Amino acid sequence: MSRRGTGEGTVFQRGDGRWVGRISLGLDAQGRRRQSTVYALTQADINAKLDDLKQKRKTHAKSLSMTDTLAAYLSRWISNDVMVNSSGKTLVEYESAVKLHIAP
Repeated sequence: MSRRGTGEGTVFQRGDGRWVGRISLGLDAQGRRRQSTVYALTQADINAKLDDLKQKRKTHAKSLSMTDTLAAYLSRWISNDVMVNSSGKTLVEYESAVKLHIAP
């Protein structure tokens, strides 16, 4: 039996024959661990579902955890995405739009 690496998730078979896959999504705002669990009838189906979740986690991790408020999400979006990928004027305009119109 081979071991899975860090970040690959957990796969096991339940007593009723169904397969379970679980992957970590990181920590939420309160510091609790967030997980996503998927079920399937075969191990191959579970591996495919976990591969999809891992790909989503890499490309769009924020969409997996939907517990944030809009203000918290926009604050994180500005600091993580806009600040890194945009020019200074775009950052200022987005920050002011969020502060004035969406989350005063």
